[in-house]
This record gives sequence, structure tokens and C-alpha cells, in this order.
Amino acid sequence: MYSKRYQLLKSRKAKDWWTATFGDPVSWIILAAVADWRFITPNFLTFLTFLTKVIASTWIAFGDKEIAIYGAILLQLGVLFDHMDGNLARYRGISTLKGGFMDRILDGTSVLILFSALSWNVYQKGYSAYFLLMGPTAASFYLIICYIYWSYAFDEYKILGQSKKVHPGAEKLEDKDISTLKFILRGQTKIFKFNHIDYYFWISISIFIDRVTWIIWLLFIVIGCRMISRFQMRMKHLAKLDER
Repeated sequence: MYSKRYQLLKSRKAKDWWTATFGDPVSWIILAAVADWRFITPNFLTFLTFLTKVIASTWIAFGDKEIAIYGAILLQLGVLFDHMDGNLARYRGISTLKGGFMDRILDGTSVLILFSALSWNVYQKGYSAYFLLMGPTAASFYLIICYIYWSYAFDEYKILGQSKKVHPGAEKLEDKDISTLKFILRGQTKIFKFNHIDYYFWISISIFIDRVTWIIWLLFIVIGCRMISRFQMRMKHLAKLDER
């Protein structure tokens, strides 16, 4: 039964490197053992994800170096829970619009809290006050990207009756018999894409090596440039929709 549940849990393609390397493979191992425990629900895991990330952010913001490292480790546990909720919902066939909505809202909120925690972490070490703005601003860039994505998806559905340029939700994994090792190796092609889930890996690394200023600059520049690029791209796509 364990092996059968394990295979059934392989239901989606990994969009992010850290999802393919850590989030999905480890969540499959755990969920294959507990997926049929009915008291564990996707919504429970969603709120547990948020709580774990908030606690981790608090330790990163206000703790000393050792506590911040514990926070970085706890953050990875939050990442794991973040993968477990969706995988469990798909396994049980109980994915809901309300659950997906809450997951996105709490995810965006936790990004804002975490990035702000990074800013406070470096500010209390004596770095310039402008770092207090860089973390929340990078989080704002991320939230704007999310708004651009979902706004365009809505416009496509309104005009075309379907979404062609963006594909909300998980993309189905066709080859469910793929070995976990092959799944992980295939995901290594995404290592330099620096997508959403990847942020958490690099944030933890920056805390381990005590170079939090580096990750703040990286998040600020990469997400800011990505926001500008997505805005320009969606404006071009919207202009084409207007011509219909």
C-alpha cells in the first residue's frame, strides 16, 4: 500500500528547482505513510505552513545568529508543509477553489513577513536603514507579479473562454511511473531560474553563511527585473486581446 500511495502522489510537474529537489520528493515520502489519516487535511497543512513560516521569520528577524539558523531550518519545514497540502488534496481528489485561494493568500502574506524579517535581521546588525525598505519592496514586487499573472489569466478567460498564455494551477505529470531520482535530476535544469520556491533555499543558505545582505540584494534585483519584464510582456498580450 505504501508504494501504491507513493506512486499516486506523483501528480504534477515541478515548476521550481527546489520543488523538484526537495519539496515534492520528501513530501511524497511522508504523505505515502500518512495520506489516509483523515485528521490530516490539506487546509490544516496550509495553515501549518503559514504558522511555521511566521515563526521561522520571527526567529530570523529577532534572534541572534544561532536562533536565526534555527529559523532557516524551520523555514525548510514550512516549505515541506507547503508542498504537502496540495499533494494531499490532489491525492484525495478534494482540491477546492477555496483551498487554493487561501493557500495563495497565506503564501503571499508569508513572503511579505519573511522578506521584512530579512530586512530587520541585517538592520539590527548595524547595516544601513535602506535595507529596511528593500525586503518589503522585493516582496511587493513579488505580489505585483502574482497580480499580473492572475489578472491576465482572468482577462484571457473573459475574452477567449480559456487561458492560453498562463496556466493557473498545477501542471499534470503525465509520466507517473518516473523514478524519483529521474524526477529530481530533470528538475536540476531549473537551478538557475530562481523561481518562487527557490527563494526559500537561497534565503536559508544566506543565513547559514551569514550573508543575508547578499540575498536581499539578489531578491530585490531579480524579482524587480522580473516584475518589469512580466508587465511589459502582459501589456503586449493584452494589446492583442484588445484587437479581437
